Amino acid sequence: MESVAPPEGFAERRRAPRHEVFLAARLDTPTRSRVSITQDLSATGARLLSIGRFQPGEPVEVWMLIGGTRTKVRATGKVVHAKPYSVSGPWRCQLAVQFDEPLAENEYSRLLAEVPEAATD
Repeated sequence: MESVAPPEGFAERRRAPRHEVFLAARLDTPTRSRVSITQDLSATGARLLSIGRFQPGEPVEVWMLIGGTRTKVRATGKVVHAKPYSVSGPWRCQLAVQFDEPLAENEYSRLLAEVPEAATD
């Protein structure tokens, strides 16, 4: 599985390789909850799209849904980068979250299992 290069406008400060994985997610702050989707993931952080706007330094709780199940993986962290994403679609913000603690190995493996294998056709 190849790791993903940082998106344009995001500096390379990663402590672990990220992998492209799209998971339904929710971002919670003390005052709001916003629907989101992951774009890439590592054991120490994630890049997401969200319907809400976020600011660097903002603490968040990230809930990621393991596809086909009702199992959720929770991580706490802070927004390290945020920028406007789209004015015409539902996603208003692209953001990077650094987790307070790395994901547990078993949870991280289950999330990465959501990465589709290369097509054989």
